[in-house]
Amino acid sequence: MDYAIYVARTQKELRVTLTQDVWEPTFYVVFRASSRLAGCRNRCHFLNVHFGQIQPKQTRPMADNTIQEAILHGDLIVNVNSTLAPYNTRKLPTWLEGPIIAAIGGARAAHSALQLAAGDVAGASGRVKTADERLANLVRTVNAHFFGIPLADPGVAPDADTTDVDERMDALVSMGFEQGELGDLTSRTNVLRIVDAIIANNAAMRPLLRVPTATISRLTNWRGVLVANLNIANGGSRETLTTAKDNALDVLEKLIARVRLYIAAASTLGEYDPALALYDFQVKRQWGEAQPQPKPGAIGTMTFDAATRTGTVEALPEHATTVVGWRQILGGEPELAGQSDTGSVNFAEVGPFIPNGDYTLWMTGKNGAGYGPASNKVSWKAPQ
Repeated sequence: MDYAIYVARTQKELRVTLTQDVWEPTFYVVFRASSRLAGCRNRCHFLNVHFGQIQPKQTRPMADNTIQEAILHGDLIVNVNSTLAPYNTRKLPTWLEGPIIAAIGGARAAHSALQLAAGDVAGASGRVKTADERLANLVRTVNAHFFGIPLADPGVAPDADTTDVDERMDALVSMGFEQGELGDLTSRTNVLRIVDAIIANNAAMRPLLRVPTATISRLTNWRGVLVANLNIANGGSRETLTTAKDNALDVLEKLIARVRLYIAAASTLGEYDPALALYDFQVKRQWGEAQPQPKPGAIGTMTFDAATRTGTVEALPEHATTVVGWRQILGGEPELAGQSDTGSVNFAEVGPFIPNGDYTLWMTGKNGAGYGPASNKVSWKAPQ
């Protein structure tokens, strides 16, 4: 940890790095007359020694892009897998696809929970209220989604672009809407029951009926925010949330590694199969074949749609396999926000925006060699 030490005798400020286990609220260090650090006495309180008192350096913690990269990698794997025919040897079996989808959701919820968890009871209570409101509005959006799907003509079986009354009702019920109705959205128990059903059952719907991925991501994010802040409002601590995030990341990374082994085993080329690059895995090369992969080229102009939290460029940059969105809150560090292979990125894919936060948004290309140059940057203030 980085701390600033002000030495009263010499009117100087020094910098020192300490590990977490030596920190105490009234920790002091001893200086020689020349103001050089002579040593510090661990976990002791010598109040008569007061040449310099340690004060925490006031900086915002760096964004944890490790879990964000894992979430986006998992999303890419699921998206590529969804395009494969059932007989394709690289098609993930349900016993592997199901757990990785669940792990992505768990990591996303844990990351969002820690990101938007307040540091005190009063702040947590306010964020619980915000999360309740956001989840209720998203539940209304999902319900309206089903009623917006065209109905087939009476006596005609539904096709790929239509549904019928019975199918729509079955879908609504499976999503937690009893008799297709919203129910009491002021009841947190009712809203969470519906949210859990939507997240659990959406993938089993036929494509026409599925709730958009962006909506599922927002439901997952705000559910995590609600649960985390309920914990703090009831006396819990952020350490619990940090542990949950670390555990969720560990589970997801292990599953991603299993996917790589499965895909490599599906081909006679093994880890030399170029198809691994489609999933953003490094492809091994035979001796003498290795050539440095060029990084993505310049990206085009990004336009940002505030209503959908989506940034768009006309096309993927040269050499890029995907485009990624970045966001930076005022005073914070850049963090990964979303990823796509189509040129449109949802900036709330990994986690929700902090309400009323001032953000800078941009996009870059990405491939196995890294990230390309940044696009133009857009300033945007997240709604309260």
